[in-house]
Amino acid sequence: MSRQNVLPEQRTPRILKRNSSSFNFCVTPQKILDKLELDILRGTSELEILKKRLQKVDKYCIQIEDQLHQKL
Repeated sequence: MSRQNVLPEQRTPRILKRNSSSFNFCVTPQKILDKLELDILRGTSELEILKKRLQKVDKYCIQIEDQLHQKL
């Protein structure tokens, strides 16, 4: 069996280490949770912006419907 087909050694799930040519850094579970929390907050604020835009579009559609009904 070639060396490429062998799975890398099992690492501890608490800290994932990644080597780079310029530096080493650790990704801890807390860092992952912090990143997820930021992503959720960003997503929530983006959803609020989209919600406001949809409300404006809805008001505009209602105005157009009202104008159409007045002309008929």
